[in-house]
Amino acid sequence: MTLIAYSGWDFARIGSFSIAYTQGAPFTATVTTGSYNHIDLQSVMGSGSYDDFATQLKTAMDTAGGGTWTVTWSTTTLTYTISNASAFTIDAGTNTVAKNVLGFNSLPTASATSRQSQIRPYYVLAAQQGSLAYTTFNTAPLKSRVNDDYEVAGVTSTRIADDGTAYSLSRSTGHKQHDFSVRMEAKDIVYTREALTSFPFTWQRLFEHARGTEPITVVESETTVHKLLGDGASFAPEREMAEYDELWAIPFRTLMVGR
Repeated sequence: MTLIAYSGWDFARIGSFSIAYTQGAPFTATVTTGSYNHIDLQSVMGSGSYDDFATQLKTAMDTAGGGTWTVTWSTTTLTYTISNASAFTIDAGTNTVAKNVLGFNSLPTASATSRQSQIRPYYVLAAQQGSLAYTTFNTAPLKSRVNDDYEVAGVTSTRIADDGTAYSLSRSTGHKQHDFSVRMEAKDIVYTREALTSFPFTWQRLFEHARGTEPITVVESETTVHKLLGDGASFAPEREMAEYDELWAIPFRTLMVGR
């Protein structure tokens, strides 16, 4: 098992999605509003919030034309597959938002009945997916330096009366924080300036995109949903060893949103 991190996105923030394709005739499917993720987060974020994008894209393409489409997201390969009974091409007119979300970097595609992401899509990361992926280490990466769900100070305020009697004002429920680190990451998946063509979405891009707004889903031994806290929303990687520039740790200070 490896650690996978997903970030949600909202088309109101990143711009409208538009995929142009030809299947006998040209069609264009668009998505202009709504919040999505590569996986369905509605059980945590609420109905209609951060639904899986494959379902929405199928609806948009069925509506645009070309018959009935199949769109799937693989949680194993972290790729989309778009299929139809008849051959089609995905055209160069597809916009940058769609290329990033779907993982296409070479358009138009050749005509075929099924097309898969060409590179890793934006808004998803697999730990150790960079140039050092699994060739350097014997074990799959998981969360490290974990501070599991905890409450911060301030849940209870206590005062002492003149006669020495103590009294308190408390909240029945305090929010939970959850801190951890993703360690031993190659520099080319940490820093955008070093990014590989096949893995353009770096840890730096994750922080710059999500900040304290978008949910970050971490999949490892369990699946947890987080939001970056104000004092943890800045991109601040740390060298694993002071004299070595290739391996980095990514610290996370988060609000625990749900499981």
